[in-house]
Amino acid sequence: MDFAKRYDWDAVRAYYDPGNSMTMCMRLFGFSRNAWRDAIRRGVISPRPRLEPLEALLGRDRRRNRHHVKLRLLGAGLKEHRCEQCGLSEWRRRPLSLELHHVNGDGRDNRLENLLLLCPNCHSQTDTWGGRNKATMTRA
Repeated sequence: MDFAKRYDWDAVRAYYDPGNSMTMCMRLFGFSRNAWRDAIRRGVISPRPRLEPLEALLGRDRRRNRHHVKLRLLGAGLKEHRCEQCGLSEWRRRPLSLELHHVNGDGRDNRLENLLLLCPNCHSQTDTWGGRNKATMTRA
C-alpha cells in the first residue's frame, strides 16, 4: 500500500496546522511516530519551528519556563550576562549564575520591562523573591 494512501494527510494537516500537537494527531488519526517522521521526510507534513518567536515569549499570557526565557533574552542580546542590580558577571573567576526576576511578582508577566537578570544574592533581597508580597505587588 502506498504511504500517502494509508492516512488522510490532508485531514491530518488541517488538524495539525492550527496548533494541535503531534501527539493529539497521532491519537485522533491512529498513526505511529514513524509514520509522522516519514510524512515529514516526504514533505507531506511541515514541522513547526521548535523555538517560539521571541515576541510571543515576552507577553503577559501564560507561565513560561524561566530558564528558557532567560537563555532566549541573553541569546537575542536583549539582556547582558550581568546582574542588573550590583553589576557582577563573575564569581571566583567563573560566570555568575543569574536568575530571572519578575518585578511585579507575577510569573506570567514576561514583558521585557518587567524582567530583570539578578545574581542570587540580589534576587533574594527583592520584595517578591520566593513569592513574598506577590498579592500586594500585583494589585498596584
